[in-house]
Amino acid sequence: TVTISGGRNYTSSQLESALATALTAASATGANSFTYTVAFSANTAKFTITASSGDFTLTFNTTSDANTSISKYLGFAEGVITASSSSSVLTSLNVVNLQRYDVLYIRSNLANNSGNDILAEIWVGSTIDFAMIKYEPNEPTRHAVGFADNASFSSSFSLTDGNNKLIEMNGINFRFVFTAYKSERLPQRVI
Repeated sequence: TVTISGGRNYTSSQLESALATALTAASATGANSFTYTVAFSANTAKFTITASSGDFTLTFNTTSDANTSISKYLGFAEGVITASSSSSVLTSLNVVNLQRYDVLYIRSNLANNSGNDILAEIWVGSTIDFAMIKYEPNEPTRHAVGFADNASFSSSFSLTDGNNKLIEMNGINFRFVFTAYKSERLPQRVI
């Protein structure tokens, strides 16, 4: 069992070092003692994990939402359970993604956005985890969504990730302002 400590604030080189140290230490307590090296390629943005001898399989703990992203952080598909080496080498299939969320959605029962409840789609790829996010569309009318036909006086709002899972705000404020306007659609003239 390997546990990487320190929260979600690693750079690729820090994670590379922490993973190699943890894998080697875990191996030393088992029947076989192997040394692991981990290398991050700036060209491919992938990790390569190498054992000093023999093949190995990484089994990711996916028992909670907090653990399902660990495979994504190492460059494997999110939620993957196992990854196995070949000739003592395992290279991640995807680029390493240390970003916790790629996209956030503001959802509401007020929205009628082609059949879904998304009021706004916020791409956060360049935002540091746990940082304040300020989103202001540069063309509000282009990003406008319609009101639901059954809009009521009481509305609900939520913030979800790309997999439609609620974002735990842990007491941090979630504040937004939205503008409602009536669109005047002019009849088209047929010539």
